Amino acid sequence: MIEEFLSLRSFTRYKEKIKRSIFIGSAEVVFSESEAKRFIKGISNEFKNATHNCWAYKVGEKTAYSDAGEPSGTAGRPIIGAIEKLKLNNVAVVVTRFYGGVKLGVRGLIDAYSNVALKTLEFGDIVSYISSYKVTLRMEYPVFDRFVKFASKFEFDFNVKEFEFTDMIKGSIYIPEKFLDKFKSMVLDLKKYGIIEYNLDGRMYIPEKMEV
Repeated sequence: MIEEFLSLRSFTRYKEKIKRSIFIGSAEVVFSESEAKRFIKGISNEFKNATHNCWAYKVGEKTAYSDAGEPSGTAGRPIIGAIEKLKLNNVAVVVTRFYGGVKLGVRGLIDAYSNVALKTLEFGDIVSYISSYKVTLRMEYPVFDRFVKFASKFEFDFNVKEFEFTDMIKGSIYIPEKFLDKFKSMVLDLKKYGIIEYNLDGRMYIPEKMEV
């Protein structure tokens, strides 16, 4: 499992007219090949009257692409090239073309699909996804202030307002995998101040804002 990678935060779309042909780029973060294929199918159905719905995706170490009727090597490869240029992973891109009556030629098609795919991805919000654990916590009040200081130091993803304050304090946080050992050591240290218990509820990727 990849510990960290760059991808889109959410769906993005870009539209451009090139020599009378309309190109529409659509891209989305995906976490499996089946998700990528569903996304591609959905966009292809949305633009079922288009001349071409060319696509590419990269999920982990796996890549796939299709020229979808365009001359071989003029669409799918340029799209995957745009993904790799930005060093993205777990992303699917569909570039839709409505033919406008003017042929672009092989070089023109390669440039068009490459540029539209690149602009589509750059138009989106690119973030770093970090392999993290969702952790459910239960602790006594004397422990909580010390816990908050530790969690803030390592930028754990949590919101104090979402914790439940009754006889005990309960809530959930997301801990980057790289800090899991530090978290476990912290819990052992905090136990001298009172009760603190935790449970690992699952592993997932959590997006973090990136400046690009």
